[in-house]
Amino acid sequence: MPFLYVLPKQGDVAPNTARLAELLCPYRGAIERHSLSTGQLYLSAIAEATPTGAAIPRGTRKNPQTAWLAIHADADGVRFETDPLGTFPLWWIETDGFVAVTGEVKALRALGVAIAFEPERWPSDRKRPPDYSPYANVLRVRPGATLTIHRDGRRTETGAAPLDYRPTAMLAAEAQAEALEAALRASAKDIGGDVQPWGAFLSGGIDSSTATALLHRHDPGIRTYTLGTAHGDEYADAAALATHLGTRHAQVFATTEQALAHFERAVFCNETIDGLSAETLAQLSVLAEVAARDVPRIVTGYGADLLFGSMLRHKLYMQVTGVDDLQSLIERTMWSGEFAPFYAWAHGVEIHHLFWDPRVMNTAFQIPPEDSFDGTTEKLVLRGLTVASGLMQQAHAFRKKQALTDGTQFNRVLSAALGLTDRYAYDAKSDRAVAILRDVLTA
Repeated sequence: MPFLYVLPKQGDVAPNTARLAELLCPYRGAIERHSLSTGQLYLSAIAEATPTGAAIPRGTRKNPQTAWLAIHADADGVRFETDPLGTFPLWWIETDGFVAVTGEVKALRALGVAIAFEPERWPSDRKRPPDYSPYANVLRVRPGATLTIHRDGRRTETGAAPLDYRPTAMLAAEAQAEALEAALRASAKDIGGDVQPWGAFLSGGIDSSTATALLHRHDPGIRTYTLGTAHGDEYADAAALATHLGTRHAQVFATTEQALAHFERAVFCNETIDGLSAETLAQLSVLAEVAARDVPRIVTGYGADLLFGSMLRHKLYMQVTGVDDLQSLIERTMWSGEFAPFYAWAHGVEIHHLFWDPRVMNTAFQIPPEDSFDGTTEKLVLRGLTVASGLMQQAHAFRKKQALTDGTQFNRVLSAALGLTDRYAYDAKSDRAVAILRDVLTA
């Protein structure tokens, strides 16, 4: 799946494959070259090509909502199709000598390209579009769109992410739970299928608990993993649900050294310039490194906070991110790279997010925010359906909500690792992410 496609415009153009192996996920893996009818396709060790030229990840099923790439080649050109949310990004560049397409901008360094990395071109107080690019000479394909590179080098983009941010009709109160449960079960079925074994990142909160409980029905032997630090953890809440479900549970401890290493790794792998996203990815990366010893695929409940109005009520988050409505909230995740899978693939595991499915998202958008919040408790519809359907008990579903970093205080650990006194300091963390990525792109 990690790839580099090159269409020469004049002469022979080929990347330095040794350099490419260091830049293309899983990093320092084998690189395979495939000659298409137009151009050359280079794939990393975790991808493979079919006789028709379609690139697929080894061992990964093409689930509707999970990051994937399909490459279709014929005599007229090459078509790049990704998951409907564009979780797997597509980047392209055109020079006098070639047109190139990749999922990782750093891979272009193997072609000798000087990447014009200019994140400051976009004012920090303006909302960025989902196809925002911090590069002056490398452009992002619209998330969810299909890119075609024609034989003559022309490019066309068709389609877009199938999200309806402003539905014309909202769900009636009596229909909300049934519709949301149906969407969640469909997502879990597409993720789980008949494939085992599975792992789950479990904090004990309603989002990760729902994901764990639904995948538990596909794999009763699912393993669960919970993060903690010297400053806090959610071990007890996670263990309560793990015991209820009967999962094999592991408590994972993140040190200051690990926080820094995984932050830097997340920036490198997912090419994010956003400090908040890099911090989140670092936490997931710590868990993924441990989980990879046991299971090849992981499910999470990540992203649910963005769907039911919770984050729009989080003043600090809104201030830090600069978003002001549901659409900008979701589109921010597309340019920030926080759902891109490269950090997990580099550990050797697939990452699947139960709620990051167009069916689930569009259903959530049809539930009025006031129906999910009573002034004290968030996600009332979701919590209620998990109890009514027998996924979990009342005590599990209605535990007090904690944000991703509030329970573990991972942000405090990372700030200390970076020499920052403010546990949040997201501007400073973004500056560090930009500096790390700049070093990668200019090395």
